[in-house]
Amino acid sequence: MSGVAVSHTTAKLRDGSLSFLAAVPAIIFVIALVITTAHDSEFFFAKDLDSACHRLYGRNPFPEARKVSEFIRSRAEASDEIAVIGSEPELYFYSRLRSATGFVYMYPLMEPHPFAIAMQHEMEREIEVANPRFVVFVSEAASWLRRDDSDSGIFDWSGKFVQDHYKPIGVVDLMGDDTEFHFDDDARSYQPRSPSKMLIYQRM
Repeated sequence: MSGVAVSHTTAKLRDGSLSFLAAVPAIIFVIALVITTAHDSEFFFAKDLDSACHRLYGRNPFPEARKVSEFIRSRAEASDEIAVIGSEPELYFYSRLRSATGFVYMYPLMEPHPFAIAMQHEMEREIEVANPRFVVFVSEAASWLRRDDSDSGIFDWSGKFVQDHYKPIGVVDLMGDDTEFHFDDDARSYQPRSPSKMLIYQRM
């Protein structure tokens, strides 16, 4: 649209009495382009795609999900299932494992409506029955959009569930470009420095 506007305006100016102004639309466009590019230079000139993603989406674990999924796939069978407690369905896609629950987004479970608690309980029952080999808990505000009036029951349930049936095999400390990955024995002793993290568990 910008190109059409510049081209059309330039053609009109050339054909009229103001032909000496024909270059003005192109100059204005170039100035606008330079200002816009300079304003978003951290994104456009990021050192890599992961850095660009962090600048655009903050601590949302989109780049990290690939590495976590590769780690899980390295020890998974094709028939294994995984439960992601958080709104990161890309983990199902990257890991190529079937979800243990039909709830792949947590946002409706945090909303103030009469079905939120029932939905939480349904998700809990589905995961308990499926008894997936892997569980990933995502502790990142944007993965939940938790409110002051959100029911927190699912957090209490998930903590007890993984403690009773799973062992920790991974911790991802979400710190943007400085994110740290800790797996296996290293994960069991590591203390995250950021409140945003991904905790990976395997059934005992």
